[in-house]
Amino acid sequence: MNHSISVPFRIPKYSTYLDTAYAMGMIAGNFDIRNELCVSYVNLAAPSALSEQSMPLYVIPWNDLHRFVELGYLLKEQPSFNIATADNELILKCITDALESNCYVYANVNEEHLPGTGAHAREIPSTHPCLINACDFLQQKFTVYTYRKDGLFGPTYPSFSEVVMAIKDRGDPKKNRDIYYREPLIFFFKKNPCFKAVPFNKETIKTVFCEYVDSLPSSYRPTETMSYGHSAVAYFLERTLNWVQSGHSIDLRGTRALMEHRNIMTGNIEFLIEKMRLPCGLAIKDGYREVTTWAQKFHLLCFAVDMREENHERNIYLLLEHLSHANEIQRKDLEIMRILSKALGMF
Repeated sequence: MNHSISVPFRIPKYSTYLDTAYAMGMIAGNFDIRNELCVSYVNLAAPSALSEQSMPLYVIPWNDLHRFVELGYLLKEQPSFNIATADNELILKCITDALESNCYVYANVNEEHLPGTGAHAREIPSTHPCLINACDFLQQKFTVYTYRKDGLFGPTYPSFSEVVMAIKDRGDPKKNRDIYYREPLIFFFKKNPCFKAVPFNKETIKTVFCEYVDSLPSSYRPTETMSYGHSAVAYFLERTLNWVQSGHSIDLRGTRALMEHRNIMTGNIEFLIEKMRLPCGLAIKDGYREVTTWAQKFHLLCFAVDMREENHERNIYLLLEHLSHANEIQRKDLEIMRILSKALGMF
């Protein structure tokens, strides 16, 4: 018997939303996904309607795990028994058997029972999906991917018993206000051995880049209440500035999405330079580095402001000073994307 089992998983560039992060991490561990990133992770969307709760920004199309099953990358299965009534040994065997069959285990859990997570550190019940991709029988531990207590996406290493408890402790269905209650849920995902990646198509990629430049919706679930592409970023940054000035908490999902989008675009640019041997490739790559660096610092400053530490006023000043350069960075982003779109049309 093997002392440990591991199914390939790579921490993805886009981890703002867990289902998307799990899907990207799974397929990146099994396929070259650079072409997929160029097709499906270029455009952005932001709600046009004001909200007191959030000001999200996210990459579209919003491909979750089930969408990647539809696209053919992954196969999905469910346990043959009722998780709600299963005993601990059966749940544990179910997970380890799935890993031995090269399946990833996706489960809704109460993260209060998972060491390394924010919910565990605060001792507050919190329902979240997690992904299990490995186990160590000698140490009796799983490798579980989720958001850690430092706010970053990555692995934690809870014991077998802690994972089973996290799956089973789901709240009281009789309490209508028990926000931590949810039905027990486990899915198994596996690489589809029959899948063949979509071939590189510069016309498709050009269309996606032009949608971003011209602030047009992608063909996947467009809505009139959204701003898209370059305009979505401008709208999001303007709203962030207003929220900071009025003392509101910052929606860090949006700032993380912008940072990760810029990281993805850096990879997309490198992929296109390699694939098409663009003569202007080096200049585009160097120019976009400033856009990426600005977004990374923006997210870190927003995180620091949201923490409200002793140097809070200083952090607000630094963030506002950083935002004063937003229009300049936006112009550079638009200029580079237009140059790249034009280059795609020439080759």
